[in-house]
Amino acid sequence: MYRERKAEQIEKFIERYYNRCRLHSALGYRSPEEFEKRLENGSGDNRQLRIVWGC
Repeated sequence: MYRERKAEQIEKFIERYYNRCRLHSALGYRSPEEFEKRLENGSGDNRQLRIVWGC
């Protein structure tokens, strides 16, 4: 019972907070919420940001 409850809590955390707030490289290092907000408002540049390390 304890293990199942903890697994559910972890899953809720990942879905409700982590995936919504973390920065995604495919979205130009923006959170999904920020990307969608800019897309809906038509404000800002929603192109992907590419970072190149080294030469």
